Amino acid sequence: MAAGDRVALMLPNLPAFPVIYYGALRLGAIVVPMNPLFKRREIEFYLQDAQAKLIFAMPGEEVTAAAEATGATHVPVGLEGVGHLLAEMDPTAEIAERAGSDTAVILYTSGTTGRPKGAELSHDNLETNQHKTAANLLHLSTEDMVMGCLPLFHVFGMTCGMNAAFANGSTLTMIPRFDPAKALEVIERDKVTVFEGVPTMYGALLAAAAAAETEPDLSSLRTSVCGGSSLPVEVLRKFEEHFGCVILEGYGLSETSPVASFNHPDKERKAGSIGTPIEGVEMKLAQLDGSDTTEGEIGEICIRGENIMTGYWGREDATADAIDDDGWFHSGDLGTKDDDGYYFVVDRMKDMINRGGLNVYPARSKKSSTSTPPSRRWLSWVAPTPSWAKKSLRMSCSLRTRRPPVKRSVPT
Repeated sequence: MAAGDRVALMLPNLPAFPVIYYGALRLGAIVVPMNPLFKRREIEFYLQDAQAKLIFAMPGEEVTAAAEATGATHVPVGLEGVGHLLAEMDPTAEIAERAGSDTAVILYTSGTTGRPKGAELSHDNLETNQHKTAANLLHLSTEDMVMGCLPLFHVFGMTCGMNAAFANGSTLTMIPRFDPAKALEVIERDKVTVFEGVPTMYGALLAAAAAAETEPDLSSLRTSVCGGSSLPVEVLRKFEEHFGCVILEGYGLSETSPVASFNHPDKERKAGSIGTPIEGVEMKLAQLDGSDTTEGEIGEICIRGENIMTGYWGREDATADAIDDDGWFHSGDLGTKDDDGYYFVVDRMKDMINRGGLNVYPARSKKSSTSTPPSRRWLSWVAPTPSWAKKSLRMSCSLRTRRPPVKRSVPT
């Protein structure tokens, strides 16, 4: 391996993940985290696009075939870890010299707007983001036990879980794949103090606790954080009431390392808000033409600061589209800002519907509808309408009465 070589890492949350991750970085390599559920076509794309030389992954025909097709070497890593591999190697004390601006990780986006793009995160990106998260938001110390439910191949789990815990001497306890009953068991067993999750995990934990024969003891929890999408206010309140643990909501993307804003623990919390920018980060709302919005207007959330990626791997065109000449990263998310400077996500720009000059936001309609009893689940989609020859927003509502879903078409 040489400095700058790409090493793919396609493993679930196992001790081998951080061992390989930090070992590769120590040698100056660039880590390419991958979802262990990927199939051959996806594996081939990632390996080919990143031009990875090695891939550490569970044994399997699909990953072996993908590696052979792209010229990469597959190093099988089973549940037993990498101890047997290390036993065959001579130790090295070498630490490659790398600049803070050098790429440490290539994190591929989901590719909802086309083929996946690899966001290049530098050593400085990751170091400053984990430090600000640990020091200002989580207040991590050597006494803390952090729960690693989030996939380590995802930027949230990688930075806020793994990097933040290890850099600050905390302990990281992991489960390979999220299971709410198992998570409750581990929190109680290991006296977890910090839990990090996405909204669906919090709802699942509440349901698992309600179904448990004995009430789980989660008294060790002092802080929980939530990201990925907006946490329903009802779930937030129920979780805090049931477990006596505060949930702090935040916001970020792969391209922002990831944390951009948060409900800070020493400031007012606002349910449904993604909070205010963290230290070293600026945020603003921009109109489609790039100009700033006026007070109360919906605009695209733009971010600038030490957390912004250096660019998309091999995609100068995409980088130029995402980061403007003034260094603002355009997230593609629409939001609002209140008088106190707290931001609220409204929807994705690509989901916005323009109806005769009036903008309609499906996510906002869904949020408004689900907050009104007796609705429980809503599904929204768009469909053409003869009257406008454009789109209408249609919503299907499942009621608590267990009657068949009621469908209504809402002209937009």
